[in-house]
Amino acid sequence: MMNPDMLLLYLAFTSILLFLVLSLGFGGRLRIGVYLLLIHMASLTLSVIAMLYYLITRSFHVAYVASYTDRNLPLMYVVSALWAGSEGSLLLWSWIQSVFIVLMLKRRDSIALIGSVAASSINLFLTALLATVLNPFVRLSFTPQDGLGLNPLLQNPYMAIHPPMVFLGYASLSIPYGLAMAGLVAGDDGWITRSYVWILLGWIFLTLGIASGAAWSYIVLGWGGYWAWDPVENSSLIPWIFSTMLLHSIKVRGGRTQNTLLAILTFTSIVLASFITRSGIVESVHAFASMNVGIAILWFMIAMLTASLILLLKYGKTSNTTRHPLSIRDFMVLASITVFTVIAVTILWGTLYPLIIYFTYGLRIGVSREFFENIFKPLFTSIVLLVGLCVSTGWMQSVKRMRIFISTLCGLASLIPTYIAGYSESAVLAGAFTLGFTASSLIINAGKPTIRRLGFLLIHIGIALILLGYLTSSSCEQIEVINLKIGEASTSHSYTYILKNIDKTVTDSKAEYKALITVTAPNNASKLLEPSIQYHHKFNTILSTIDVWSMGWIDIYVSLHSITENSAKIVVRYIPLVSLIWIGCVAMICGSIIIITKSKQIR
Repeated sequence: MMNPDMLLLYLAFTSILLFLVLSLGFGGRLRIGVYLLLIHMASLTLSVIAMLYYLITRSFHVAYVASYTDRNLPLMYVVSALWAGSEGSLLLWSWIQSVFIVLMLKRRDSIALIGSVAASSINLFLTALLATVLNPFVRLSFTPQDGLGLNPLLQNPYMAIHPPMVFLGYASLSIPYGLAMAGLVAGDDGWITRSYVWILLGWIFLTLGIASGAAWSYIVLGWGGYWAWDPVENSSLIPWIFSTMLLHSIKVRGGRTQNTLLAILTFTSIVLASFITRSGIVESVHAFASMNVGIAILWFMIAMLTASLILLLKYGKTSNTTRHPLSIRDFMVLASITVFTVIAVTILWGTLYPLIIYFTYGLRIGVSREFFENIFKPLFTSIVLLVGLCVSTGWMQSVKRMRIFISTLCGLASLIPTYIAGYSESAVLAGAFTLGFTASSLIINAGKPTIRRLGFLLIHIGIALILLGYLTSSSCEQIEVINLKIGEASTSHSYTYILKNIDKTVTDSKAEYKALITVTAPNNASKLLEPSIQYHHKFNTILSTIDVWSMGWIDIYVSLHSITENSAKIVVRYIPLVSLIWIGCVAMICGSIIIITKSKQIR
């Protein structure tokens, strides 16, 4: 007899399939279509609840539960195990997608009905995978006494929230794609206004996802960085870039075909990200390995992109469009979109090139971080500089010139403290000038203070802060290896390090050696840092955990290279201004929330 939870997945697949068949056959005017979508959402909701029940109750007869939990796993990570594996994360994504499709149908007009058909196409594919090759409810032939547990790398609060934020972003951004296809077919450009909140919502979720993933990389992986230009990392950044372009493109008059194309590319990049993550072609700490699933996703992406472009070619020219002369601000926005396009193409090429080589010659190669950073740094600087120029182009020419002059002086003034602080690298100086110029431009041209404009300021100043933090931390990091013995002191870069003790802890799950190190700054402030090396028995894995003393202008980032009973070799990284990245991320997210709560398009 088939298990009820598997029946739920089959019901989800059948209901969405019937919805699409009936909608396409009868022009999307059937009331029953709405009920089918509700059934689809309800069945996926019950599936998620069932999986959470199995996880929390440690039902190890379910293969997924046995693979990602054990009896000692804390409750927070038991819940996060829902999205730790390929099957569970796909279930979460399809459930979120089903909820958003139903919310889109709150307005039951032709645009919403046709749009729901396009947006539902991805859930037809996802539930087909769930009901077949990626079924999370597969049973074992026996019930083990305990599960394998969750990978220690994933037992971190940032990784607990990173995947849900990414999937919320993916699901949100599929709605504008559906609305764009509906507007294209119906010849109605009203989809642009209706999509704004969905685009911004998806952008917020992706920003949260990328920021939490970067924080996890910085704290957990122990290499001192936050962005390794890993293919899976890049695959989540590309949809963010396209959604950023779309957010700005919809504000340009007369860019309706461009808006539709960007909606298509945003959706396509989401499917591409899933392919890179789930195909097993790339080697990544973030990836799931399943070539058969990857091939299915690749064919789905090709089919959706082909169908979308055919619709764009067929209906794009007949869409109700009115030509408008480009203003200076429109031109600056388009210039920013052009630079974003170059960034996206560069990242896409660097990410896909190893895949092309693999498919062509069967060889696995990688693209170095230097390739990405040498191109990304000047382009990112150009983007932020264009923000400052863009906000200065909405006033009369005489006022504009004076305000640009003042902003330029502020940018030049920002070079002085930067140089005095010892940062003479050209990239850092360029970042300091850009921050000063852009921040002053945003403040000077803010106009009458409103809550919505505050949100706008926070987002764009946040981006400028991230730029300076990124350029400084990546260009000026210094690394030193220090040998310490218990009770002895060692000085490095005017900081004193004393190894107080070494703690050894052995449990059933792991053995941990922890170094207790007192770090004293030149101003006599001190902090106890506790880096460690852990050996996890179940996973046969050695994990180095770091400790950080963040003082705002610099992070003292300490990891263990090796350890004995009375000595330790530590790796100390001096990472300047990395805190600006986290401050900038918080500012962007707060600004976005302010804007979306004040948006008139919320229904």
